[in-house]
Formats: sequence, structure tokens, C-alpha cells
Amino acid sequence: MYGEAGRLAIDTAVFGSGIEGSSLQWPSPVIEPLKAISRGPGHSGIQSGELLFLAISDLRHSLSLSSQRLSASASHGYALFFDELLSTAESTKWFTEVLPALANLLLLFPSLLEFHYRNADTFIDGVQTGLRILNSQ
Repeated sequence: MYGEAGRLAIDTAVFGSGIEGSSLQWPSPVIEPLKAISRGPGHSGIQSGELLFLAISDLRHSLSLSSQRLSASASHGYALFFDELLSTAESTKWFTEVLPALANLLLLFPSLLEFHYRNADTFIDGVQTGLRILNSQ
């Protein structure tokens, strides 16, 4: 799904428009790329460190995590690690098995978080185990 200049191209007619069943969700510009990544390199086109870097950069931008782009040297680091330091077999396994599983976990994260928040105080009677915002340490 990576087209010209390595940018992620998503066909929303193929992937749908969101994850149902949870009031928490990723923004739709994040859901579509994660769905593509979760289906493997045949759908996402991510088969190299450079393309993984571009996908992460696009996701960061979609989430407005930072007004600054990642360092150009980060792109080189991803390419060096996945394309040169890892064996071809290890790299292929990472892009075909590990990365899709991580993307699928990210797709489930809002529902898992909501489930935990709703049910955390029922696991141990009398003990509040729900999520809390902690002060900086």
C-alpha cells in the first residue's frame, strides 16, 4: 500500500471505517494504516526498515504526537537494522509475523483499555485497581 514517495495509500472501501464496540477508538487516519499493517506486507507494502520508518512517521503525524518530524538519522537506523543487520529470514519474519501482530494489538488497545477501566475494580473485592494518573517521578 505504499505508493509514490513511500507514503501509505489506503483504500477505505476495502478496509472499512472504524472499530465497533468501544467508545474509545483511534482516529480514523490511524485505524486504516494499522488495519493494512495488521494484514501483513502484502497489504501494507512494508517490507523494509525505510518503509517502516515512513509508516511510523505517518502514524505519528496522524496522531499529532509531535510537530517535529523524526530525525533523518532515525530513517537510516531503521534501514540499517532491518535491511542490513538482521538476516533476510529474520527481517522477513519480523515484517510478516511480528509487525502485523503488533498492529493488531494496537487496534485492540482502546477496547482492552476500556475493558480494564470498566472491570478493574471487580478483580479484587474492596481494592480499587483501576487506572490512575500518577505524578511525575
